[in-house]
Amino acid sequence: MHVSVDAHGLPVRSLIREGTVADCTKASELINEISAEYLLADRAYDTDQFLQYVDKKGIQSVIPPQRNRKLKREYDKHLYKLRPKLLPSVTANLANKISNMKGF
Repeated sequence: MHVSVDAHGLPVRSLIREGTVADCTKASELINEISAEYLLADRAYDTDQFLQYVDKKGIQSVIPPQRNRKLKREYDKHLYKLRPKLLPSVTANLANKISNMKGF
């Protein structure tokens, strides 16, 4: 499950994909037609293609670099620490609602 949330942790868009699909391949769909100042995401979204897309939208990315990245990018570590406060309850609630809808 892929979820984008606003600054208050409220879901803006969600996508359900196969478990074998890499997060970064669907990332642009999550933020398409969404305006924001910052994009907080985990390392799975650290790809050159996605970072360029975010930059073209005028959004500042707050994504830690992949551990195997040769040239480490800088990111706002203080702002990134806010990410866990926004996401756990949202994704848990959505996952719970979806699991309760099995059979539809």
